[in-house]
Amino acid sequence: TSSWGHPGYNYSNLTPDHIDCGDDFWARDCTADYCRAENKATVLTGKIRSIPSMFSMILVPLSGYFVDKIGLRAVFLCVAALIHVFFHLSLALTSISPIYPMIGTGVAGILTSAALTASVPLIVPKELTGTAFGALQALFNLAVAIVPMMVASVYTASGGRYIPNVELFFASIALTSFVVCILLNVTDRRRGNLLNKAY
Repeated sequence: TSSWGHPGYNYSNLTPDHIDCGDDFWARDCTADYCRAENKATVLTGKIRSIPSMFSMILVPLSGYFVDKIGLRAVFLCVAALIHVFFHLSLALTSISPIYPMIGTGVAGILTSAALTASVPLIVPKELTGTAFGALQALFNLAVAIVPMMVASVYTASGGRYIPNVELFFASIALTSFVVCILLNVTDRRRGNLLNKAY
């Protein structure tokens, strides 16, 4: 029909990649059930992916106050890294609902944000505080630029499958962060617990 996106649809080996739910041929006339299910899954995925951001928006100010009162900034960075390891492994190796890992990821992000930003003024001279925060943001932006490309490479090498290899990749990053955090705590203890004491 005229509402179809192409004049003909001939496939010797039809795969899900061929299905375009923006085309009436697939969405209405051929694979309507599939396209409805895909749309519902897309909406649900968006809601689940918003969980960490919702947690951060609400709880980051409270966690910052909490970190100021009790200290343990470097310890909280280790805890956050372990939370990431646990939940990324759970997504990779089990059939757990993604809601719980997203909640865990939100909590870990809150701990990381509060502990990391509160640590900067404690370890750099006052006249370099702005420079230090700028360098921190630059490193964050670098990670945001590089990690998606690495994820895309892992995804492609895994035959277009996200689970388990992409989640194992994230777990390996978190495990590396945990090792670095342990070294940070050892160094902090040797230098008077600047990061871990309360002020």
